[in-house]
Amino acid sequence: MTPVQASHHHTVAMVFISLILSFIITLTHCQSFNRLRSYRGLDFFNRAFTLYEGYDPTFGYVDYVNLATAEQYGLVNLTEVGNSGIARWGVDTVGILDPNANLGRKSIRLQSVETYTHGLFVLDVKHLPANM
Repeated sequence: MTPVQASHHHTVAMVFISLILSFIITLTHCQSFNRLRSYRGLDFFNRAFTLYEGYDPTFGYVDYVNLATAEQYGLVNLTEVGNSGIARWGVDTVGILDPNANLGRKSIRLQSVETYTHGLFVLDVKHLPANM
């Protein structure tokens, strides 16, 4: 092994050791988290989130609707399964737009009821469309 190769192996070994040490130090300083809230099924729309109703504040071409209208147009669906449930939401695929109304497709805009300054948030999603 040439001196250059030996120096390279030494550098790689030192970087590897540094990474292991930083990982161990990180593990010793990790916080533990406790679940404060869990929303499933009906609780998701009734307690966790509200639906903003009205014109898009970002000036998009959309008509934000309330929960009753969203259910009527099939934009949201609540299914209770045992002690938990499934909250589903999607897009308007059947509405016909009136070009003179200056309103876009009916849609929902979820807004959290509570605010947080920090935390770990987990959302269990069965299907999430790709960003295209």
